[in-house]
Amino acid sequence: MDNLSPLILTLLLIIVVPSASSTQTSVPTRNDLISKTCSRTPFSQLCVSTLRSHPRSSRANLKGLSLILVRAAQSEAAVALRTINRLRAASDPRFRIPLSKCGGVYRKILRDHIPKALHALSSRGDPKAAADGVSRSAAGAQECQRILIGIKNPPQVLIRVGRVLADLFAIIASIIKSLMGGIRRRHGPF
Repeated sequence: MDNLSPLILTLLLIIVVPSASSTQTSVPTRNDLISKTCSRTPFSQLCVSTLRSHPRSSRANLKGLSLILVRAAQSEAAVALRTINRLRAASDPRFRIPLSKCGGVYRKILRDHIPKALHALSSRGDPKAAADGVSRSAAGAQECQRILIGIKNPPQVLIRVGRVLADLFAIIASIIKSLMGGIRRRHGPF
C-alpha cells in the first residue's frame, strides 16, 4: 500500500495539473476583455485606464464595458457643466456668452443624449440608438470646443475636459460599433 501512494499521487498530478493549467489559459479573464476591447479603439490607454479604475469592469461583458464608459463620459460632462457655471459667475465678461452657449450644449448632453444612450444600451439593448446618443454627445462636445477655441485665451480647464470627452465618445462609439457588428452577425444584415 505504501508503494501505491506515490504512484497514485503521481497519476493525480499528471491528470489534474495539466487540466487545471489548460483551463486557465482557455478561459479569458475580464482584464483580457478590457485589453482586447480597448486595443481595438482609438485612445486605447484612456480606455484601459477608465475601465480598470471602475470596480465593476472586471466582471463586465462588452455591453457592460460600454455602459461604464458612457457613465464615465456622463461624469466628465457634469464636471464640464459645473466648471462652466463656476467660470461664468467669476470670469471675464467676454467669456459669458461663449460659456453660456457651452453650458446649454452640456445641459443637452446630460439631459437628452447620454440618458438616451444609457437607456438604449441597458434597457432596450439597442446599440444603434445608443450610437445616436453618443454621436450627438460627441458633436455637442466638439461644438463647445469650437466655441471656446474661437475666443482669445480660452479657459484651458474646459479645453482639457472637452478633449477627454471627445476621446471618450470616440472610444464608446468604437465599442458600440462592435456591439452592432455582433448583432448583425447573429441576426443577418438587416
